Amino acid sequence: MKLFVLIVLNLLHVAANAQQVSIRAGKSFTPADFLSLRYEHWSNSRLHLCLGGYMERSNRSGLNYSAYGADFLMHCYATNQSYEEGRFGFKSAIGIHWQSEQEPWLYRDWTAKERSSFGLTGELSGLWFMTEAFTLNSFLQQKILFNPKLGRSRFVVGLELAYRLGL
Repeated sequence: MKLFVLIVLNLLHVAANAQQVSIRAGKSFTPADFLSLRYEHWSNSRLHLCLGGYMERSNRSGLNYSAYGADFLMHCYATNQSYEEGRFGFKSAIGIHWQSEQEPWLYRDWTAKERSSFGLTGELSGLWFMTEAFTLNSFLQQKILFNPKLGRSRFVVGLELAYRLGL
């Protein structure tokens, strides 16, 4: 029992200081508004795992466009950066995503499988460490879709506000 309690306490200690949540807003070249919520799990190396959900939405010329999706990325920081080490930094990421289009005027008779696409995601971010807890990022993101019926790619540019948990 003591060993179990010790393991649980150590895992809680590691997880408490190794997390970040963020909200992203931007524009895609579809053109649509982009909104995303993310969770990033840090490690002792420069590689951190990130899981997020996003939505794109647009209303132009009486047409409604919306897409929902999720992505799983591996971030690579240029250095093991923090507020104490410097005010600015860079990171890149690569990963996979899933996206589902929700255009009722175009995909009325399509199944969910036909409206969905898996793909690859790559991104570059510039970081500004405002405080120990908050970071402001600007990002460029490229998504490559594997379902050619929905297009081949998506490009998004925007800002992210990240909050470090466990401080």
